[in-house]
Amino acid sequence: MRKKLALIVVILWTLQQPAALAIVGVNSASPGIIGNQHITFASSLDLGRTVGFVSYSNSNATGTLVPSLEAGTLKFLTAAHNVDHNNDGVLDAGLGTIIFYFGNAPGENGGTATYSVTATATQIAVNPLWATKPGGPTGGTPTNDLAVVSFKINQVTTVTAESPVIQASAVSSTSPVGLAGVVAGHGLHSDGTVILGGSAGAGQQVDGILKGGTNTIDFVGVPTITVGGTINDTSGTVILLDLDKPDGSTSTLGATTGGPNEAGTAKGDSGSALYADTNKDGKLEVVGVLNGGDNPYPTGVSTFGDISQYAPILTPTNLAFLKAQNVFVGTSLNGVSAGNYGGVGFMIADGAGLNNFTYGLTAAMLTQSQGQQVLQGSLGTVQTRTSSVARGTSNLENVGGDEVTLSDLAGFGSRRWEAWAASNLARVDSQGRGSRSSGLDAHYGAATVGVDFLATSHVMLGAYWSYLYGRGSATDLKLDSSGNALGFTVVGEWYGLCSTFIYNYSHAETDLRRSIGTAQAFAKPSSSSHTLDWMLAYNLRHRGWVHGPTGGLRYTFGNVGGYTEQSDTPVAGLLSANSQDFSVFRLNLGYNAAYHFETNFGKVVPYLSANWIYLAQHSSSSTASYQGTPFSIVGSGGGLVPFSSGPSTATGGSGTYSNFANVQMGVELIAHERLKLNLQTYVSVFRSGTMEVGGGVQVGFIF
Repeated sequence: MRKKLALIVVILWTLQQPAALAIVGVNSASPGIIGNQHITFASSLDLGRTVGFVSYSNSNATGTLVPSLEAGTLKFLTAAHNVDHNNDGVLDAGLGTIIFYFGNAPGENGGTATYSVTATATQIAVNPLWATKPGGPTGGTPTNDLAVVSFKINQVTTVTAESPVIQASAVSSTSPVGLAGVVAGHGLHSDGTVILGGSAGAGQQVDGILKGGTNTIDFVGVPTITVGGTINDTSGTVILLDLDKPDGSTSTLGATTGGPNEAGTAKGDSGSALYADTNKDGKLEVVGVLNGGDNPYPTGVSTFGDISQYAPILTPTNLAFLKAQNVFVGTSLNGVSAGNYGGVGFMIADGAGLNNFTYGLTAAMLTQSQGQQVLQGSLGTVQTRTSSVARGTSNLENVGGDEVTLSDLAGFGSRRWEAWAASNLARVDSQGRGSRSSGLDAHYGAATVGVDFLATSHVMLGAYWSYLYGRGSATDLKLDSSGNALGFTVVGEWYGLCSTFIYNYSHAETDLRRSIGTAQAFAKPSSSSHTLDWMLAYNLRHRGWVHGPTGGLRYTFGNVGGYTEQSDTPVAGLLSANSQDFSVFRLNLGYNAAYHFETNFGKVVPYLSANWIYLAQHSSSSTASYQGTPFSIVGSGGGLVPFSSGPSTATGGSGTYSNFANVQMGVELIAHERLKLNLQTYVSVFRSGTMEVGGGVQVGFIF
C-alpha cells in the first residue's frame, strides 16, 4: 500500500519504431528524453495559477485553489492524509505551518514561486469522516480523503511577478466517468518503468516543477477489484484511472491505449486535483482529489498499469464537508460559468492589488502617527517659553518695586506685557531598513506668536497661536501636514516654587501621497487634539545660579480622521481607513540649571535641562478596507467582473509604552529687561533607537 505524492507522464517518441518514454522533468537521469513537453503542457494551461506545491510537516504534496464563498479568505483543497496521515483526528504538525507555493516552476523551496501562502495549522479542516472515532467506523477511508486549508487574503505573499493572479479551479459534483481527465502535480517523475518511492534512482527527484498530462477516467463507484492494500471494496465510492502504455500492451482498466500526454501519479501528487469537462462547455472542473493507488503488475507502483484512486467530489458526505467549509461547488454562479483556470473562472486574488493594499496598511499607520505628531508641534515652544520661570528669566523676575496687583495700571510702558514670537523645528528619525520599511523620517514644528500679561507679582497669564507644519517620508510615501493651534498659559511663582499650566487645542490636515508604480494615491485626512500640561519646579539661587528639580504631567487626547484614497490613474489596491481616537500620557522628572551673567546691555543666561520621560500611548481600533475587491471572475466575453468584497484589516487598538532621555540646552539674552532672545536646542533618545532632535528661536519684547 502507498500514498501517492507525484506525477508520471507518458509521451510518444518515434525513433526507428514506437517506444514508450515517460520521463518528465528536466532533472531526469536519462539524457535526450523530452520530458519538457509535459512541463510545457502544464504551463500552456497555466496550471501554476491554481495547483500549489504543498510543504507541511517536513513533507511535500499537492493542493488546488478552489472557489471561496467566504469574503477575504482563500480555500485550498488537498488530501486529508497529507495533514493527518494516520487518520487519528490530530494534525501531523500540530500548530506548525502549511505553505502553498504557486507558479509553473516554484522549485522545492518555493524560491522561484509566483506566490507563497502561509497559515497556521489551526486553519486546516479535515473531513470529519476521515478520522477513526471510538465506537464508530474505522477512519482513513479513501472516499473521505479531503481536507480544506483556509488562508486570509493578507497572508498571500508575492514572490515574483510571473502572473498577476492566482486563480481558483471550479469544482463539480457531476460524475466524470468515461470523460477525458487532466492530472497535474509537483512530485517525483519517471518514464513509467522505474518504481517510484523506493530506492533512489532515475526519476526520484521532487524538483518542484509542475507537470501535467491527460488520462481517461475509467471508473466511478465502489471498487469490485482488489489491488494491493489500497484499492478494494472498503475504499467507498472513488474515481479510478490507470496509466496505459502507449502501445496498448499494459492497461488495467479497459483496453485503452495511452495518448501522447498520458499521465499517472506517484509520490508527491497526493491531494492533487483530477480535472474533467463535466458540463461540456470546453472548460475543466475539479472532480476528485488524489488519495493513492497501486499496481497489479509486478513492475511495481507508479509504472505502466498503475491505478490512481481519487476521493470524488460527488458523494453527499464530501459535498456536505465542502459546503461547511464555504467552498463553492458548481459550474456556474449567478449565471457566470465557473469554467477553468485557463479561461472563464474564478480569479481569486489580484496579486499586484494585494501588494498595493498591504503597503497601504503601512502607509495608514504612518499617516495616523504623523497626524498625531504634528499636533504637538507648538507644545515644545510654549513649554520652553513657560519654563523661563524656572530659569529666573520670566516677567515675574523683572517687575521690581512693590507688589503688583490687578488694580495697578497695566497700560503701555508698565512692563507688565510681553509680546513674543518663536519658531522651532524637530526631526524624528525612525527610518527602517530595506524596501518599503515601516520607518518614518519626520520633520515637524511650529511658528508661534503670543502675548503674556503679568497679573500679579506671582501670576502671569498668556495666550498664543501657532501655525503647525510637518513632513514625513518613507519608501514610496510622502506626508505633508499643516494646521493651527490655540492655547493659553498660567504661570505662577511663590518664593522659589514654580508652577505652569498649558492648555492647547490643535487641528491639522495631512496630505498623503504614496507611489504605486507610475500611479499615485492621495488623500487628505484631518486630525485634532486637546492637551493639558502641568509642570512643577523648585528654584534654588546661589551666586548667579538658578537651579532645582522639576517634574511634569501631560495628557493629550484627540482623533485622526478617516480617509479614502484616490488616484488620477486607475490602480488596484487603494484603501479606505476609518477614523482613530488616541490618547497620550507623559510623565517627566528632571533637573534645571541656569547661570545669570550680568552685562552692560543686560543679561546672558545659558541653561541646561535634563529629563527622564515616560510615555504611554493608546489608540482605538481602526479598520482599513480594500476599495472594491481583488476577487474577480472572468466573464464570458473575457473581461474581469468583480466578485465578493475586498479584505479589511484592523490597525491600532493597542497601547505602547516607552522611556527616553531628553536633554535641552540654550542661551537666553535679555537687553535691559526689555528685549529677550532665546536660542535653544534639544535631543531625545528613545530606548528603541529612535532619536528626536530639535531647536528653535524665540524673541520677546516687554512693554
